Amino acid sequence: MPVSLLILSMLLSLSCRHSPQDADISSAITSRFIEEQSVNLQRVDVYVEEGTAYLSGEVENREEHIQAGRIASRIPGVRRVINKLQVIP
Repeated sequence: MPVSLLILSMLLSLSCRHSPQDADISSAITSRFIEEQSVNLQRVDVYVEEGTAYLSGEVENREEHIQAGRIASRIPGVRRVINKLQVIP
């Protein structure tokens, strides 16, 4: 029984390490999107899991689609970006 409790506590501590960092990365991306003046990225949803940033939602043109991916990729902790934004003029 004590060994299983030790293993369980180790697994829980490992899973807790990823979530706050992913949440911080997601917040940083969202903040940067809000700050961006040259394009409108207000309708972009961000989800981060294990350093992979998933972008979904709508943008007005191809430039915004590309810019969103670039911005997300430059945030510390982002390992890769999955850009599923739809261009809706």
